[in-house]
Amino acid sequence: MIGIDSNHKKYSTTVVRAVCAIVFCVFSFCYLYFYQSGVLSVAQHVLSGGQTYYSPFFGAMLMTIVLQAIQLVIFAVVRLAGRTHALTYLPSLTILAFVTDINSDIDHNFSIGAWWWVFPVVMVLWVVVIYFAKGLNPFEKKDYRASLFSRTIFINLVLLSAMFIAVGTIGNSQPQFHYRAKAELALMDGDFHKALRYGNSSLDTDSSLTMVRAYALSRTHLLGDKLFSFPVSGTSNTLVPSVGNCRFLLYSNDSVYRHLGAKPLPGLRGVPYLKALLRSGQATDAVADYLLCSYLVDRNLDGFISTLRAVDSVFAHSPEDAAKHLPRHYREALVLYNHIRSDRNVNYRDAVIEADYADMQSLESQYADRRERQLAVFMQFSQTYWYYYEYIKD
Repeated sequence: MIGIDSNHKKYSTTVVRAVCAIVFCVFSFCYLYFYQSGVLSVAQHVLSGGQTYYSPFFGAMLMTIVLQAIQLVIFAVVRLAGRTHALTYLPSLTILAFVTDINSDIDHNFSIGAWWWVFPVVMVLWVVVIYFAKGLNPFEKKDYRASLFSRTIFINLVLLSAMFIAVGTIGNSQPQFHYRAKAELALMDGDFHKALRYGNSSLDTDSSLTMVRAYALSRTHLLGDKLFSFPVSGTSNTLVPSVGNCRFLLYSNDSVYRHLGAKPLPGLRGVPYLKALLRSGQATDAVADYLLCSYLVDRNLDGFISTLRAVDSVFAHSPEDAAKHLPRHYREALVLYNHIRSDRNVNYRDAVIEADYADMQSLESQYADRRERQLAVFMQFSQTYWYYYEYIKD
């Protein structure tokens, strides 16, 4: 009987170890590859001074193998089996939390935060817990079943789940930073459409993410059609990267300047930079859209109208004919201008856009409360320039 019990115990321990190892490896790889790959790419780029490149697949695979190896060494030392075997993964998961706890401003303010004292304290407490868990092992009720539904495996999975949740809570989980990092990786691969897909259904944004999207839209010739279909944050000064202001984490600022025609002089940014490009003759075709959208972001409709007249000969001579080729947001801005300016010095008519704007006004008139009105308009017109102009206050 002793031999049989010993064999059952070894088999049960093996099953528990195998289940915990599989669950841990799957979590670690998926967490690193699918969720934190962009953040880790930024971290490696910044910490190496741009000299090395992080491979999401091989990076996730290598770190998972190393963390699992650490657990195997720990188990070989403490020999903690049974219902608390999952505790042997705590050091590996603590390291995983530390590696992914990256501050979003790492490019100019790298810090390990409180980890210099948190990690040692956690390890000391873990040693104490392991000591007591080892002492309670002989008193555990024998449970030699190898079923996935055994109490031993259930308890270990609960412990692992709790530690997984802690890792997810500690690691960087700022949506804008994740979207921006992955979008920049797509830009580096030359896939501008893919860059636009990250966070495209989320309302989370910031001025840096808006800058990245504006560039991707410009490269796909959709800046005037799609900019305000995304949440927009910032001003015209942050639509183009600049030193000490909005800048890329992974992608090169110079790539944007080449796309526009020339690098800005020190202290020159936003609208003055774009207008200087036009005056110098170095501007590419992308500059006009950048300048027009800059005025729209600032809600400067007068500047938008005067610039549109200067850069679009069709609009300058026959505004009504311009409706055939103007981007969607420009047409929306023109209709809005004619409704809020008493002088109405722009002879522009667009039946389709006018009908949409009338529908929005009709919807607004149905709600006296501003919050209810904004929600109703958001549900139908959130991807229009009108919604941004009237309701978004950055």
